[in-house]
Amino acid sequence: MCATWEAFSGANSCLILEPEMQTGHLTEYPADSPPLDNAAFVRGWDERGLHLAVADELAFYTDEAFFQLSDEMLANVSWSTRLGGVPRWIQSAEESPRPGWRFVGQLDSLYSFRSAPSFSPDWISVDSEQFEGRTHIGEGPNFGGGIAYLFLRENEGNPAAAMFWQR
Repeated sequence: MCATWEAFSGANSCLILEPEMQTGHLTEYPADSPPLDNAAFVRGWDERGLHLAVADELAFYTDEAFFQLSDEMLANVSWSTRLGGVPRWIQSAEESPRPGWRFVGQLDSLYSFRSAPSFSPDWISVDSEQFEGRTHIGEGPNFGGGIAYLFLRENEGNPAAAMFWQR
């Protein structure tokens, strides 16, 4: 069995699809009927204007520099699912696959809703803390209660993607 938290173990294999390969609909359910995870669909993204100097951005990729970052700077980096920016590490910045890899985004093990969902299954509840502005929260993918990090390598032949998680 592959270690699901490691970037190159096989369990976290990532597919890179060209836009014309996307179908615009869900894939067929497998014949062996595996258990379904809770699903949420992204209807839109909120842009957050965190613009970092190159030196500050590089600080997010080594533990020594990361642990020197100010609380004010870290407060501006979301723990939630998002694309772009810099990673918000739970554990070590040293786990990222570098050099030659670019941070693409992160996936939280919780789904965050910025407004009430149009329907509310039993796995979605009101977020009384309204963490990072969300109104509702739901159980998402199993990353051990943590965050999965996505990286892309584009400069060595065919593009490659890597995913790993921390908790």
